[in-house]
Amino acid sequence: GHPGRARTLSAVCTMVRLTEKLVLEKTKCTSLYGVRNINLWGSSLDDVDVVQRMPNLESLSLSVNRVASLRVFARCPNLVDLHLRKNDIADLDEVRFLVGLDRLRTLWLCDNPCALEPNYRMRVIAMLPSLLVLDGDEVTLDERRAAETMPDVFLPSPGAARSSPEPSPGSTRADDDARSERTVNADRAVRDANARSYELAASRQLAGLGPIGGHHVPSQRADMPLGNAGGGGGGARSEAAMSLAAEMDSSRHSPKGPSPGGR
Repeated sequence: GHPGRARTLSAVCTMVRLTEKLVLEKTKCTSLYGVRNINLWGSSLDDVDVVQRMPNLESLSLSVNRVASLRVFARCPNLVDLHLRKNDIADLDEVRFLVGLDRLRTLWLCDNPCALEPNYRMRVIAMLPSLLVLDGDEVTLDERRAAETMPDVFLPSPGAARSSPEPSPGSTRADDDARSERTVNADRAVRDANARSYELAASRQLAGLGPIGGHHVPSQRADMPLGNAGGGGGGARSEAAMSLAAEMDSSRHSPKGPSPGGR
């Protein structure tokens, strides 16, 4: 008799929250204070508020989840590496929550709705002066200078979001739209493959496994304590990272996500 209420209850029931218990199980830590690295790739998480209680967190992978805000990461002052590829972050102004993270060097935000906003890359670079790598591409000196000297990068050109190119001579707008869509899809497929290779390399390094297919974690990540899986001694292996690396290794040629129950 109350379909609206039923839909609301269903939405609440399907939300997936990251809990302290799950974090401690994955990292083998005794407290959240000791967690330094955790990989939660493809866990269908909506609520990750618990990361606010991890002040020593340095490396966090939340790619392929349902995170919609960056607010909670403002309470993680030691973050160096943050993977948020393929989530639900719609507003690019959410990046302002990361402004105080002076140690942040690597950020992945591609394949979020906010990455479609005008001047996406330049705006992120302007907001995060300590960033070295954005979406797998090194922040160049020219990009950094442009971000520092062009305050208008925060504003899209008037009408830019609404304007459409004229069709090519001898073709219809539908033809041009189809070609444009194919180009965008091809670029997205290449970027997705590169991102998965990057995440796989990082996961294998965290698990103490060797590289595959010639993929190595880039040198700018060398300052990350990947061998310290959640605060243990040097060389300690993360069970969660090992299973994730094996899963991504076996499925890296498949366009589909992780199998049910996988991370």
